[in-house]
Amino acid sequence: MAGRYLKKRKRGWYFVLEIPTQYRRHFDGRARIEQTLETRDETLAEAKAKRLAGEYKLRFLALGGNPHAKDELNRAEYDKAFQQVQAGEVHATGSPDGLDPVSYGVELEIDRIVDQLPLPANPRETEEPEPDPRQAARIAGLMDGLARRQGQPQTNRAQYEPPFREVADRWFAAWKAAPDRRISNTDVQYAASIRLFTEFWGARPLREVQQRDGAEFVELLRRLPPRYGRGKLKNVPIRETVALFAGQTTGLSSAAIKRHLGVLKQIWEWAKPLGHCSGDNPFQIKVAKQKVKPSLAWESGDLSRLLASPPHRRDIYEAFHIALFTGLRINEVADMTWGQVRKERDVDYLQVEDAKTEAGHRKVPLHSKLAWLLEKKRGEPDAPIFPTFNPEGPGLRRGADASRMFGAWKRGLGFTSSRYVFHSARKNVTAIMEENSIPANQWARIIGHEPGFTFKVYNPHGLSLPKAKEIIELIDYPEVEFQRPEVIYGDAERLPKEKKERRKKAA
Repeated sequence: MAGRYLKKRKRGWYFVLEIPTQYRRHFDGRARIEQTLETRDETLAEAKAKRLAGEYKLRFLALGGNPHAKDELNRAEYDKAFQQVQAGEVHATGSPDGLDPVSYGVELEIDRIVDQLPLPANPRETEEPEPDPRQAARIAGLMDGLARRQGQPQTNRAQYEPPFREVADRWFAAWKAAPDRRISNTDVQYAASIRLFTEFWGARPLREVQQRDGAEFVELLRRLPPRYGRGKLKNVPIRETVALFAGQTTGLSSAAIKRHLGVLKQIWEWAKPLGHCSGDNPFQIKVAKQKVKPSLAWESGDLSRLLASPPHRRDIYEAFHIALFTGLRINEVADMTWGQVRKERDVDYLQVEDAKTEAGHRKVPLHSKLAWLLEKKRGEPDAPIFPTFNPEGPGLRRGADASRMFGAWKRGLGFTSSRYVFHSARKNVTAIMEENSIPANQWARIIGHEPGFTFKVYNPHGLSLPKAKEIIELIDYPEVEFQRPEVIYGDAERLPKEKKERRKKAA
């Protein structure tokens, strides 16, 4: 379907745009702009039309007195001329003395612009007329584009440098378009990093960022409330937020600060070969590590107490049950589909996919204590096993919702420590493997870690399923009583009312 700025004619597609009344005097009184897009390809025409629409709307804003629009318009004119020279679109044949056609074309184009400049009112004046900002930007773009082609320094590049946000957005678009990138919540985090630094840095270009600026940004993050940008702090500038909470907050964690710096480092390294910055990366700042207490394996007594008072919802009970007998991560369990429950060589297993690392893609045999999973009513291959967990974020992952449900369950029973979580099940399973003297390289294949260089290179296919099944069957909790889900929930997805009341009293 043709775009809103397209009009089809016999010779191809045309760009059409209405000119606001107040600006028509700048376009010889015309009410609309119509120009050929020089193509019969509708997709290409639409792309060209969108670019032209952006340029003209920027001109309208500039004519209305918007200073940022004027600067952006000049940058756009510079970039356009620069790219045209790079693509060889500015060229002329019949150049004298064997001059390169592009060099000759640039020379003629600059002469054409100069010839259009108005003559001085007083013929006796010796000063040459000055081009307007847009003309000057085009001349600079032509000269710098030619300099780049000839391997010479670009003398005007810094003057027309785009602001940080524009460069960052281009990097972000390139990152999202990468063919090997999987959909995840990472792009939300990356966008937050770009937004934070844009608020700090303003409209200045990336080239001007020095290491002291990066250090100042880090210091602000150290004092920034963790809930910045949400609730009452939404749309409050970063410096103002820090001032409001001076001395009242511990700021972002070292891990969060490192994530933001990591994004900015990537932007700098991507932009450097493109000429948007030079020198050392100003975001190479050492951030002191904070002592983070890792999660702990569940003690048998606590695990018994937890399972003796099952949660109201069946999905979180089953998901935790699976984790305790496989060592799967919360996202791996919560996002599991029926197509990932498979059988090979008489071994039922879970095919873990969409992992963060190559080692995470693996086959995990189904423990005999999880036979109830095979007896559940199966859905279509792409149907989730636990559809009652809400998919959230760009990656539509169900793990965050499952984590909240698990947290509510354990806190309701008095387990308030942040060191005992869903992920603790993974610690329990690994401890059992160590107790049974399972070699680290073998367990790494099942848990989803790198097996080590030698085994990775010389045995890339890993363990056979029967051998992995032997290992997984070693998982045992002799002091803990496990009830099959149907014993607790029957055919329902939630606890019957009378069982729910008994559970509350037991808690």
